[in-house]
Amino acid sequence: MKDNILIRVDYLPANGLGHIVRQINLINNLNLKTSFFFILANKNSISLKDILPKNCKIISLKSYENGKINIQKDCSITLKYLKKYNCSNLFVDNFKLSKNWYKKIYKNFKNIIIFHDFMTNFKGKIIVTNILKNNKDKKIFPMNELIFLNRKTINKRVIKKNLNFAKCNIDFGSIDQNNLTEFVLDTILKNNLSFTNINVFLGPYNNNAINIKNKFGKNKNIYFSSLKFPRKYDSKSGIYFGNCGITATENYFLGKISFIFLSSKNQYQRMKYLKIKPNVNYIGSVFSKRYANIKLLNNININKYISKFDDKKIMNIKNNEIDKLKQYISNFKSLL
Repeated sequence: MKDNILIRVDYLPANGLGHIVRQINLINNLNLKTSFFFILANKNSISLKDILPKNCKIISLKSYENGKINIQKDCSITLKYLKKYNCSNLFVDNFKLSKNWYKKIYKNFKNIIIFHDFMTNFKGKIIVTNILKNNKDKKIFPMNELIFLNRKTINKRVIKKNLNFAKCNIDFGSIDQNNLTEFVLDTILKNNLSFTNINVFLGPYNNNAINIKNKFGKNKNIYFSSLKFPRKYDSKSGIYFGNCGITATENYFLGKISFIFLSSKNQYQRMKYLKIKPNVNYIGSVFSKRYANIKLLNNININKYISKFDDKKIMNIKNNEIDKLKQYISNFKSLL
């Protein structure tokens, strides 16, 4: 008999696509061949079939009403599927769910594994988080960001000569509500940064996408790309601009020189993880407007970052983190 697991996660404009994608990567990295995963989600029309594992099925949920989740309805449906598929565990990766939601579920189902970036006061078996207020709290399990990365990204070697530092990627995820894409493009052009290729990802929930294309579309060095699954990373480009999301972790792991922005509070702990890494340059937070310092970026500064690139150091850190990841996966499986 298979050990079924239900995953409660959404992919809508309010949530973005990062949470559903990281859960799909988690399924692959756990490699639980005896398990079947059911993803229960409020979702849009974006197809994930090309990245969905064979032992996984998406179930459509419609619990959003007037822009908010109907807690009673959502709990009822979640409990229904936990019972229907005789699930042993419930994974929850959704910062839009309230404390009351967890309380209602916990009354009927105890084995809740919660993934949350900035809160821990929920009813559940285990909370996987970067917030470690009390190391003696048995309910808290530290988060390892790499468990959410694509396997190909994890295994790719970092070699400086394989990167083209005249090419850059700009990727602020599926929403970019702070319009950082336009801000970075303006900075690159005003400062005459010498990129021969500027590859810009415009997410499906980016409300400013049309304006950005109209404003910069005539520039022969700027290329726009929309969402495709699986995501096609330009692994040859040497420079990356983006927020502190999962994509930033992936680009760090690919060895690129990164300029990252804190654009939402759920990225705070990931920012702390990334900003101390080689080749990662923290520009600042949109909450304090300090990221305006990027306006001072010029070709001389970028060349300094390139000259300091140390692929041996990056690979040593990477190999060490992969070893830790293997042990982490083993420890995580023991929770289930």
